[in-house]
Amino acid sequence: LHVPQLGLTRFYQEKFNRLIDKHNLFQTAISEFLYMFYIPIEKTTGVMQEKLEEMAEAGEVHDDFKGYYNMWIKILEGHYMTLLKSPEYARVMDDTIGAFVDYKTAKEDVLCDMLQNLPVPTNRDMDALYKDFHLLKKKVRDLSRKLDSYPSDEEN
Repeated sequence: LHVPQLGLTRFYQEKFNRLIDKHNLFQTAISEFLYMFYIPIEKTTGVMQEKLEEMAEAGEVHDDFKGYYNMWIKILEGHYMTLLKSPEYARVMDDTIGAFVDYKTAKEDVLCDMLQNLPVPTNRDMDALYKDFHLLKKKVRDLSRKLDSYPSDEEN
């Protein structure tokens, strides 16, 4: 709702509200994605019902359930192949992945703020340490090479 927050903790409140918004958007996107994956099953069930009705009217009903199952799978595969090639599926998948990334980023921001007051290093702290460690290793390697290039006392 973008309601302005008040007080000293307004930044934390804004981040938490952003997390809730991103969570709701992610839940909406994943629901749409799951519904889209259900559509081929629904279509296949309708097609199978029609085929079974036609077979019953023609008197071709038999007890070979494996045949019915294979027929259902074949029709289902066709519907899924059509779905997976559609631009609508690509759009929904993109929306879902984007919503997940936004939600995860907002969640990490809130988590870092919460861990800030605990005696636990955050990802930011660890990244800074890794960077410093990398720079120190690089400097030691360079100094070691310089030291190796100087003639030793024994050679003089």
